[in-house]
Amino acid sequence: MLPDGRDPAQLTFGPGDKSQPEWSPDGERLLFVGPGGVDSFGTALGLDLFVLIPGSGQPPQNLTQSPGDDFDPAWAPNGTAIAFTSTRNNDTELVHVMLVECPEPPDPCVPQEPQRITMTGTFAPEADPTWSPDSAQLAVVARVRGALGRIYLGGFMGGGALFDRSDRIIGADDLAWSPDSALLAFTWKQPGSNEIYVVPPTDSRRTERLTTSIGNKEPSWSTDGVYLAFTSTRDEQPEVYRMTAAGGEQVNLTQNPARDMQPDWQPVLH
Repeated sequence: MLPDGRDPAQLTFGPGDKSQPEWSPDGERLLFVGPGGVDSFGTALGLDLFVLIPGSGQPPQNLTQSPGDDFDPAWAPNGTAIAFTSTRNNDTELVHVMLVECPEPPDPCVPQEPQRITMTGTFAPEADPTWSPDSAQLAVVARVRGALGRIYLGGFMGGGALFDRSDRIIGADDLAWSPDSALLAFTWKQPGSNEIYVVPPTDSRRTERLTTSIGNKEPSWSTDGVYLAFTSTRDEQPEVYRMTAAGGEQVNLTQNPARDMQPDWQPVLH
């Protein structure tokens, strides 16, 4: 749909839920999570990552095809890699990075074997990756020793955390890095309340709350950094809202009896 909520169009069809849409940096492909079907023995393969070229008439391409669930996709801004969460290793949520080459449509993408990375140096659950605008760093939510989600930053392809955000921010989810790299938007999950906050990646003392109506999550930056789209249940059913980067002008874009959620902004096609 358009940024003001007009002209919604359905892009995916077929059985099963499709979720967590993520546009490619060039705006020509849409990455999403869907059911992976079954193997030759009839065993369900869980959730996989698919990529679709809207308007091409081609079926979605399965990029992962692995046992376990693959979800939380994040396409690197330079287009060369996709980070995601996977339970392919002992059912533990771990972040993987998959290098991928996508030629001009309609040719299919060519994915390489995903590699597990860690920001904590442990086998603690790590999930919900988001890329820095220069594609050099990832921020993830880690749950070390059973703690609530804490934000960690690290270099692409792993290594130790460059900055540990565990000092103050816990219960974090839905990370989104601003296009100018100055802020991380995230959902702060606390008892009885989910709210959206922003914080500079290197200064947890400047955490700023943007929403105040209890049920808000899944922030997504516009490509120019002026707006955030997000999901809210302030009107009972989940709806997609838009607000300024400072939290102002919060408006319901969908106003539909169906469940509308997980927004993502399409880059401008050139």
